[in-house]
Amino acid sequence: WACIGYGRLERAGGHFRSRPGCRYLFRDMVGTLERSPPFPSLTAVRDGMKSEALSIREMRRRIGAALRVVWPFLLMVFVQAALACLSIYVLSAVRALTAGEVPWVIGQKDALYHLDRYAAYGREADLAAYRRNLRLPLAVREARQALYAAQPDVEYVRRRYLEGGNYPADFAGIYWLLRHFRHFGMVREPVRQWEIGEHYLDEVQALAGEIVDRRHRAPPPDTATIEAWRARIGALNEAMLPGIHAFREALGQSARRIVDVLFLSNLLLVAGIVVFAIRRTDHLLRRQAWVEGELAGE
Repeated sequence: WACIGYGRLERAGGHFRSRPGCRYLFRDMVGTLERSPPFPSLTAVRDGMKSEALSIREMRRRIGAALRVVWPFLLMVFVQAALACLSIYVLSAVRALTAGEVPWVIGQKDALYHLDRYAAYGREADLAAYRRNLRLPLAVREARQALYAAQPDVEYVRRRYLEGGNYPADFAGIYWLLRHFRHFGMVREPVRQWEIGEHYLDEVQALAGEIVDRRHRAPPPDTATIEAWRARIGALNEAMLPGIHAFREALGQSARRIVDVLFLSNLLLVAGIVVFAIRRTDHLLRRQAWVEGELAGE
């Protein structure tokens, strides 16, 4: 059918007739193929693939040779970057622990203030304010005790720390520092002073329970009883102050020691990198001079 469709009209005896046009079809196809660009041969394709593979191997060889020279420097840079990141994280954790001291101290002081007001006047608003403020140091104590468990409930510890007035973004640093480094001297001493200061919370709660129980019974307490309550509250306040100052002082000293240790570690590592770089460069230069001398001798 292709030949018939490609036929030619010829005149024969006064009439036109159609002749099969296969020879015209084949002639035009051959001409088209002759005018088109030639296809690459299998050998040319194979040679191109070999050349590309050689280029890739050459590139890998050069990268490998470069890595054999510079890998110590890359390792040193990686170690320096890791130590710098660790230093920043440790300092952030220490800052978070220091910031957590503020609501702990304020909660204790305000709780005693409102308990004194409740003991003097018996207003329920003062009692509610006392309980609200005392909840801050109590929540922090419960969080720390739960954190020391063999398998701590992280979500519970987090919730209690947040109830203690800490920022959510600081929880990870505080948890990591107290969980893994509480046995180190720079962390153990502030925590010890922290625990000593918290012993007075039980005495405050006992005294508050006595005052509430007496206020809710008739007859109302007399002036001597009220003055005795207020004197005991003042004594507790005075007894808590040294513990607060000791905790603050221990925490400050530990923070300064941690900064000194991290600074010295970074400084020693940088000095080691410089010394190693000098020795490595000197070795490479000597090797290059030796190779050039051997080539010049030939």
